[in-house]
Amino acid sequence: MRLLDVSGFRQWAEHKGLGWEQGPHAPCFGVAERGVSSPWPWPKPEGYARPWQLADLIVGAIRAAAFDETGGFYLWPTYGNWAWGRADDEPFYRVRNAILHAAGIPVGFEGAAYFSDAEPDALAACVFACCFMIDDCVGDAGDDSFIYPGHGRLYLHFDDEEIVWGMAASNGPLEAFDEGLRRLGWAWLRDEARNQWDWPLDWGS
Repeated sequence: MRLLDVSGFRQWAEHKGLGWEQGPHAPCFGVAERGVSSPWPWPKPEGYARPWQLADLIVGAIRAAAFDETGGFYLWPTYGNWAWGRADDEPFYRVRNAILHAAGIPVGFEGAAYFSDAEPDALAACVFACCFMIDDCVGDAGDDSFIYPGHGRLYLHFDDEEIVWGMAASNGPLEAFDEGLRRLGWAWLRDEARNQWDWPLDWGS
């Protein structure tokens, strides 16, 4: 894992056609729009997310988003800020921060963390720490995580609302991502009878 400051990551993102709105929480496809999206709810077959299933989904989403290509992955927090507020107040934030610190991301760093193709588990661990440590607790959009595969045709938004969003400029990459998750056995997530979630979703792009 290596760190990339905001300027360096912005150069990479703009080279891939990702836009930066005024004060963007994350680079997106298009300045006025965020492109098209494909949401996948967290696995909650019993009404709550089991951590080992969530870990499996995070790893699966990373694999599906890579499109079997090399180039590694960029992990970006909301606004690129790893300040991690409230760390002194709640133990789940302190545990999350300890995991991120062990991965090599220092408190207060601003920018992206780059993980090579050989480091998907370390990348997944960081996303898991950011998402699951606040699950059903007090988390807000500041706990979201964004993964940008090196090919730049799609990115993943791991939402504190217990959704994994695939985001792209057109439907083609999203269809490939969705098919990848289905091949890995996650089609049941979108079956309301088999996977429970707290509020209804519009599955349209």
